Amino acid sequence: MQGRDGRPPGNAPGPVGWKWWDDPEVKQALDLTDAKSKKIETMYQDRLHEAQPWVDEFLRQNAKLQHMTADRVADEETYRVQVSRVESLRARLIESRTVMIYQFFRELTPDQYKKLQDITDRKFHSGDRGRGPDPRH
Repeated sequence: MQGRDGRPPGNAPGPVGWKWWDDPEVKQALDLTDAKSKKIETMYQDRLHEAQPWVDEFLRQNAKLQHMTADRVADEETYRVQVSRVESLRARLIESRTVMIYQFFRELTPDQYKKLQDITDRKFHSGDRGRGPDPRH
């Protein structure tokens, strides 16, 4: 299932790291109050803090996987287990990010949500970013 921009539902609009809730043009277009913007920023910071141990572990396990790949001496089952560790952590980070984005969108009225989608469609020409979401943000 894909959203109207071709990405899976729940992915944030625009480039990774773009704090649309703090962008003056977007805030004005959405009539987003400072209080609402601050609430979304708090949710964002809370998620970053919560996810940091997973990010750290993901980086450790991924580095281990890269070494295993380069060395090419691990048996397939050992390698498979390491891939599972890395992908499980990646999935946890993506899940956490997707839930955070859903929380953001629930803070918007339906009209604000539609306007945000329209802004990002115009501003970032959906599909032109060339890479998937960064689960750390």
